[in-house]
Amino acid sequence: MVAKLPGFYAEHQTIQLAGSESQILNFGLVIGGMFPLKPLRLTGRIVLENGQGVSNAEIIVSNLYNTRIASSTRSRHGGSFAIFPPDAGRFRILAQGPDIETVSRIIELPAQADNVILKARKSR
Repeated sequence: MVAKLPGFYAEHQTIQLAGSESQILNFGLVIGGMFPLKPLRLTGRIVLENGQGVSNAEIIVSNLYNTRIASSTRSRHGGSFAIFPPDAGRFRILAQGPDIETVSRIIELPAQADNVILKARKSR
């Protein structure tokens, strides 16, 4: 199966159906471009409510409309992180770790790509 729409990259999925079997396919089409964009860089920090940085938290950035467009990294000493999302658009940035409650935020890239602060609570 190939899904095509003007302005989007074609999406390919292969499935096998038996007899009269049917299946719904969900396609997350990626917006096409006329030329390659320069790589995006998202920077920020994950901190506790008291301002202390959270090291080694998992940071996941995923597109709101196509979760297969995602990147992940870990926060460094002091809670700082840098991640390179594959494309511009609306993204959910999520931070999780064994000692904190999961925290997330919606951001628009590239407009909100610098110094994103995620405030987390210690897990109970």
